[in-house]
Amino acid sequence: MQKKNITLGYFKNNGSVTTQLTTETTPLVENAPILYTDLPTPAISPKMYKFSVYAEFSDIYNLLELYKTKRGFIRGLNSNNKVIKGYIEKLEHNWSENKAEVTIEERFETEYLILTYADGVLNVNDAPYNLSGVANWWRFKNDYLQLFDEKSRPICNEYKYNLVILNGISYSSKLELTNALINL
Repeated sequence: MQKKNITLGYFKNNGSVTTQLTTETTPLVENAPILYTDLPTPAISPKMYKFSVYAEFSDIYNLLELYKTKRGFIRGLNSNNKVIKGYIEKLEHNWSENKAEVTIEERFETEYLILTYADGVLNVNDAPYNLSGVANWWRFKNDYLQLFDEKSRPICNEYKYNLVILNGISYSSKLELTNALINL
């Protein structure tokens, strides 16, 4: 992904015009560049995935009901057992085969795994997971942390301990992060 400023090169009328409303504190220049740092964090990345899911009608119906509240956010595993997360762009269900063809737009995530944990609810990069009563929801493999849901399915891919932020704190060693996870 390119991280550079945006410059508009074509104006139908006068690109060098400067305007300012009485309620604004600074003038607006039409042909001024849009700074990359001023842009909000994107919701999706440019990647799209298409996969098949075998599911009963009731499961598809429940997914579509959740679509109303979670905006179509789903999580799944690709053929290499890597977690892919995204938003439903297209869903077609074949009733006779209980097969759904799903196309998702990948959710944008930073290089950091941002975790907040309170009252049995773990937010993983702002996606909530209820883990109350779940004992083994995290595991280290060498220096890499991976999280799991109540059915022992991965919530995220593996992240090195120094790229994990837990409740606003970044830990400088695997041992410190392990102790923090144990004490939650």
